[in-house]
Amino acid sequence: MAKQDRYLQFSLIEAGRPVHGWCSVCGRQFYASPQPGERTDDVILRLRADFDAHDCKG
Repeated sequence: MAKQDRYLQFSLIEAGRPVHGWCSVCGRQFYASPQPGERTDDVILRLRADFDAHDCKG
């Protein structure tokens, strides 16, 4: 069986709010809260780094 391509799915992203995402294959949840003065793009990059580092069990 071919391995599925995994990708990070996001819920609604709002500036200044925590960012929530999950793995499209195993469903693992990822959260990142913005630090004071941090841009939303930087929060998303941190979340993506966590996603890239996870050991997908799907």
